[in-house]
This record gives sequence, structure tokens and C-alpha cells, in this order.
Amino acid sequence: MPSSKMTGVEVRPLGRLDRKWLKVDLQSTLSRDGLIRLWNEMMRDGELTRPGIDAYLNANGVPTHKGETGRFYCGLRVLSCTCCDGVCGPLEGCNCPPCQAVDNEELRRLEVEHNQPPPSQPQILSWTWREQPKKIELSKSTLFFFLSGEDADLCSELLQESLEALQSLPEATLFDESAVSPVWLDVVDRSVRFLRQVVLGDGQGRGEVPRTDQHTALCLLLELAMQKGALSNMLEAVLLLLQLWDKGKQEADNR
Repeated sequence: MPSSKMTGVEVRPLGRLDRKWLKVDLQSTLSRDGLIRLWNEMMRDGELTRPGIDAYLNANGVPTHKGETGRFYCGLRVLSCTCCDGVCGPLEGCNCPPCQAVDNEELRRLEVEHNQPPPSQPQILSWTWREQPKKIELSKSTLFFFLSGEDADLCSELLQESLEALQSLPEATLFDESAVSPVWLDVVDRSVRFLRQVVLGDGQGRGEVPRTDQHTALCLLLELAMQKGALSNMLEAVLLLLQLWDKGKQEADNR
């Protein structure tokens, strides 16, 4: 059950209301009045609820409440078992299938909340506000070490660790550039230019980058395009793949 951080409201699809949605005029929701009517109707039917509350409407449209056992009960005499006198709850004991569905729904919601990735902003800030390298250090770029054969293992490990760190971030972390430090954005742009050199080759005949490292650098570029989340970045990634395809056709081994 995905929830909205902006409104604190989550959507609960109910099978008993499927026919209603077949008749809903979605175009009416484009107007303010139509959207308000649909919102109020969904609230009334129990399709919109606040997360973490102790009362829901089950699939039969009956109000349920969380009992002492942590399970949901509607209090109706709908059970066939004798241990609970056929009553769903109301505070403990067996519950009916519609209320069991609410239990499962609540478990899924708690699991989603538990598996939420940590916020990316502190991690980005920890990368940004470090002591900046000197110009002489920047001049010794990783590409130079690749092509000169120095510290090749270290360069490969650095690329792989960078890819794993980037994959651990939520998608489209860099989409809202206004919320990201300009220093960090500049680092990303420089990294993209460097990675393109690694993927496409130096172009000055000073050596060859290992093929596995080129693949890792390509994965990094594609991950950065996903993190930016803009159409222009996705198109740049597609153009790069086409450029690699054309370049590969000119080589003897084009795997």
C-alpha cells in the first residue's frame, strides 16, 4: 500500500467497489469540483485512509477496529467456528476473511515502511562537504592511471564501489536540482565527462581501458541518467549506446 508523504493519506483498493470505478468519469476529476467530489466519495467508502489508524472499512464495507491481539475485527456474527460463538472479535479471537484481508494489508504497509531506504540527502551532503582536492591532484585523473597501467586494480575497485553506492540511492535523487548542492552537481557533471572517456576510449592512442572497466563505467553512466530522471539525460544515454554500437561494428571483436 503506497502512501503519500505529502498528504499522509494512502489508497486502499476495495474489490467490492470495482463496478463503481467502471462508471467513474475520470475527465471530471480535471475540474476542482469533480476532484473534490471524488475525494469525498473515496473517503466515505474507505478507499482513502490515514496510515496507522486503528479503524478501516473491510472488503464488505463494514467498519473494523484493531483488537487487543493487534488483529482487526468487525464484531459481526459471520463465523462458522464455535470457539468464538461465531462472532468476529470484537477484541480477540478469530476474525472473518474480510477482516483477515485488512490484517494482511496492515502487515504489507508496515513492511513497506520498514524497508524504506534511508534519506539520500545526508549521504549526498557527506560526499559534498569534504576537503576539495588540489588542482595537481585533479590533474592525475583516474583515466591517466588506466591508460598508463598504474594502479589498474585500484581503479577497477573504485569504479565498482561507485556503482554500488549509486545503486543504493533512491531513483531520481538528482531530479530536483534546486534541492541539490551546486558543488555536488558540478562533481556529477565532471564524473559524467570522465566516464564517457572511459567508455569510449581516450581517443589519443595512449592505451586501452580494460573491457570490464568500460562496462562498469557504462553502468555508472546509465545509473546517473536514471538518478537525474530527465528525458534529456535518458536520450543522452540512448545516443551513447548507439555510438558504442557504431564503434563496435568497426572492431573485430564487437561483443
